[in-house]
Amino acid sequence: MVEVIDQKDLKSETTFNNQAFLKKVANILPQYVFWKNADSVYLGCNKNYANLVGLDSSDDIIGKTDEDLNWQSLGHTAQMFREGDQKTIAGHPITNQEEVLVLPNGNSLI
Repeated sequence: MVEVIDQKDLKSETTFNNQAFLKKVANILPQYVFWKNADSVYLGCNKNYANLVGLDSSDDIIGKTDEDLNWQSLGHTAQMFREGDQKTIAGHPITNQEEVLVLPNGNSLI
């Protein structure tokens, strides 16, 4: 018996495997790692970043925006992060920028 594999199914499985691999690699890193789509919607993050922003799991960030994370106005705002995302997408990456984060719990990070 010959099994026919639909190209769409194969691409879907490959995408799933790639995402799982990315998540495993990101969770090994000690840095805060996240990724977003072109609309600044979070597609994922590592455990360290989830903990930083007060989430129980890295899966909890999927579909959220910076507005949903409740950054406090004393630090960089969600609007500032979104503007940075758009500059980067337009081909003008931001480097050497110190970001001030005031987390939902009131703690401040630089």
